[in-house]
Amino acid sequence: MSDPPEGFERRIEFERVTNFRDLGGYETREGRRVRWRTVFRSSTLSQATPEDVQRLLDLDLALVLDLRTNDELERSGISALHEHGVEHRHVPYGVVSMRDRAGPGLDYLRGIDQAVLAIGTIFAAIAGADGDRAVAFNCEGGKDRTGVTSALLLRTLGVPDETIVEDYALTREYLTLWRDLSDEQVVRRGEQWGTELTREMLDAAPATMQSLLRGIDDRFGSTQALLALGGVDEALIARLRERLLEG
Repeated sequence: MSDPPEGFERRIEFERVTNFRDLGGYETREGRRVRWRTVFRSSTLSQATPEDVQRLLDLDLALVLDLRTNDELERSGISALHEHGVEHRHVPYGVVSMRDRAGPGLDYLRGIDQAVLAIGTIFAAIAGADGDRAVAFNCEGGKDRTGVTSALLLRTLGVPDETIVEDYALTREYLTLWRDLSDEQVVRRGEQWGTELTREMLDAAPATMQSLLRGIDDRFGSTQALLALGGVDEALIARLRERLLEG
């Protein structure tokens, strides 16, 4: 990973938006790097204050890709960014269970087939975004659906798996509220989300992402083979690399 340009930080802090960060600076196996201030990953932007909205506008966002479900969107709404000309595009993953059948944690490989069409749409939107303006994508907490999308995007760009796992685990530093929840509060939170929630499911353990990356290779042969199921072809990958890589 390269050092950020002067004045840049990977995590960008807001009043009410958590886990918003830049995917720039990560080095690829070929020695190139992801452009800073071009693509961001985030938790929901629906709670953004007017000051948050202004800071997001200062990042020159052209497009926000929202991975939340219809129910989540209806419950929380969207930010005021669209009132300032930033496009909000809803790209839900669909019904995808990420609960590990064999344990209390997460299994991102489970249901990846259902998510791959949405991921293909997201990749096409990033590749075709307006000029040099930035794009952000988010789910509710910016950890699971956003984490899987980030991992597949970085892998497509040639970023090593070790770096991808480190990027995923950064959520441990930025989403810490769950650590203070009692077991009863965790159960109640799961009831609100319509799932049997465990403390392990709220974590961003490196092993969870490592398991996904290994599972993709074992089950599909490669990330490119998986993404091809969602319409991501070589031409789209080339456009993504042209837009997002430098060096």
